[in-house]
Amino acid sequence: MAIRMLSRLLAGAFAFTTLTAQAPSPTAVAIATETSCAQPNVPPRTIQAAAPVLPPSIDDKRPKGDVEVVVSLDEGSNVTSVRARSGPEALRTVAEETARKSTFATEIIACQPVAKSFVFVVRYEDTPACENRDLAGTTVKPFPPDVPRYVRDNGITGTVRIAVDLDENGHVVKAQALDGPQPLRTPAVDSVYKTLFSPRIVNCVPTAGRYLYVVSFEKR
Repeated sequence: MAIRMLSRLLAGAFAFTTLTAQAPSPTAVAIATETSCAQPNVPPRTIQAAAPVLPPSIDDKRPKGDVEVVVSLDEGSNVTSVRARSGPEALRTVAEETARKSTFATEIIACQPVAKSFVFVVRYEDTPACENRDLAGTTVKPFPPDVPRYVRDNGITGTVRIAVDLDENGHVVKAQALDGPQPLRTPAVDSVYKTLFSPRIVNCVPTAGRYLYVVSFEKR
């Protein structure tokens, strides 16, 4: 599924009341000080749209369409609430989650940030399904461990089990030896960072995950 993020700002209506102060005496003088800044009036805007949250597949088909999400910001540009006001029902919850993960800037009026609500649009477009919707993470090209000389000289053998965390691109984020002979753990873990992996595919989407990887040391 190819997904594009669009944002549209809809300004709300505000009513202003003008208050007039009367001078207490004929000799009183009112002095107005103008606040200055580079851009005194700036509408609310999207700073960084989060990676879109994907909906689950329904009967091998993904719903598509635009979802309008009303995003409320406080004076510090923090998201205080999100509410999908239109769009396919199956997409509203995931679109709201996408909005929560995005970064926005609230409106500036006379150089002062103010609380504001605007509309953030998430567009889901349908594309042909991928060839393999669900695949387990796999080892593409293992890297043989470097065996230290003292390990060879002392005939140390065994198996090291390693917990490997992969990101959605198959890159190793973290590797930790779970068990195995102590002298073999460091070279085993080092080999993991040089090994090529393929991440798990869930509903056609590469997904981060944790895997068990085993390195064996045998006599030659």
